[in-house]
Amino acid sequence: MEAQVSTASHSAGKWSPSREASDIVKSIHAMLHPRNIVLVGATDKPGNYAERIWNNLIKYKFEGGLYPVNSRRETIWGVPCYKDFSSLPDKPDHVLVLVPARFAVQIIRDAAAAGARSATIVTSGFSELQDDESQKLAAELQAAIRETGLAVTGPNCLGNLSAGEKMFTNIDDRIVTMEAGPVAIAGQSGAIVMAIRQALEDRGVGVGYMVTTGNEAGLETPDLMAYFAADPSIRVIVVYLEGVRNTKVFREACKAARAAGKPVIALKLGASEGGRAAAMAHTGALAGSIETFDAISTREGVIRVRGLDELIETTECFVHADPPKGARLAAVSLSGGKRGLLIDAFHSAGLNFAQLSNNASDKLARMLGPGSIVGNPLDAGFAAVVDPSVYMQSIKIMIDDPDTDIVIIDSELPKAPHELRERNLRIVNEMAGAASKPVVYISTMSIGFTEFTKGLRSRSASPNSPRACAGRCRISRSCRAWIGRWVRSRR
Repeated sequence: MEAQVSTASHSAGKWSPSREASDIVKSIHAMLHPRNIVLVGATDKPGNYAERIWNNLIKYKFEGGLYPVNSRRETIWGVPCYKDFSSLPDKPDHVLVLVPARFAVQIIRDAAAAGARSATIVTSGFSELQDDESQKLAAELQAAIRETGLAVTGPNCLGNLSAGEKMFTNIDDRIVTMEAGPVAIAGQSGAIVMAIRQALEDRGVGVGYMVTTGNEAGLETPDLMAYFAADPSIRVIVVYLEGVRNTKVFREACKAARAAGKPVIALKLGASEGGRAAAMAHTGALAGSIETFDAISTREGVIRVRGLDELIETTECFVHADPPKGARLAAVSLSGGKRGLLIDAFHSAGLNFAQLSNNASDKLARMLGPGSIVGNPLDAGFAAVVDPSVYMQSIKIMIDDPDTDIVIIDSELPKAPHELRERNLRIVNEMAGAASKPVVYISTMSIGFTEFTKGLRSRSASPNSPRACAGRCRISRSCRAWIGRWVRSRR
């Protein structure tokens, strides 16, 4: 059956940058909201990138024009194939470059001459290679991008996602939700950026944009950060960085995000000599010292995570819960051992649990009795195990205490025999929905991930119930990083 491909011009969507926006922001908007997409180097050889990208554009029903270009073909994939830009039925807008490296520079110049506004160069064979010919091609490509003014990602990248446009110019065949969610991701490694998207969507977190930047001959990750800071649909910015060439542009992007109230969560390669060498081999990036990056990031409020698990969980916290107004922590558990682990874990992040108010302490003491540790964190102990409703009341007392800024709850909620665990989760969620502070589930281990909790995550992303969002994220390990780093970044 032939693919049905629209050739109609496509609207840029509801939001557009203002006249006062920078040229970079405007050009990135054009790239992520294209009127049409032209695939240069279209081929139906089994397993090739061009066909896989085409299949994704068809599968997710991109509504703009789709035009394959190959001078040797008249048809391909069941649709007309065009010889060059001049033979297209419409002026090219976004161009995917899938030809060998030696042809890529001229394709960029030809695309610009034909009226294109942006391009993604999937082709590799430039600055990531150390031979003279590849380095020469890299320099020529940079000159072409600079002289034409095209917004270009790549080379050596894997394409982009713009969920609101149903645009997925990527080879990944895993399911994409195409939910224009609150998270935007950009980074130099296509595989890592794709894995981040998949992990977030598995947890019910929608990804609005995903951009793989590769060698960054044109647009660099800080440029994308500036765009994400300006786009009102984005609340959390996630970046994977191998190197930062222009610290001034990076700092300006961080400041724009901070002014917009959007956390920047960064995973930075290069903490070791081997990692810096890996960055050079992968994208030709000069990673620089991690100490320098940390100094800049700390000053500008960036949250640097140490690994992908921490990145995913910290992102999820920011998506579902409003940032705490202060660092006055309160926690509720059923176990004296877990109480101790909480104290140690948060202490390692430079955070401590303050004393509860006299009113809260008195209420808890009267209700819990022997077998509990009335303090902060609270070990509700024997009384809560015998009567789970006591645990729910303990949580409410902690939430209502005006001397706390955030309430952390052990995700292993007690339940009566033959009672469903989800019942008490719903009760806590209702309390969190009415709270004026974040309420976060935390686990000492990555357990309890069910379809029900995934559903809670998904429903928590609703922009119509921000306080309920605060109560519906279930998180492990990274809660302390989220609280501590955000509080310190706002000082």
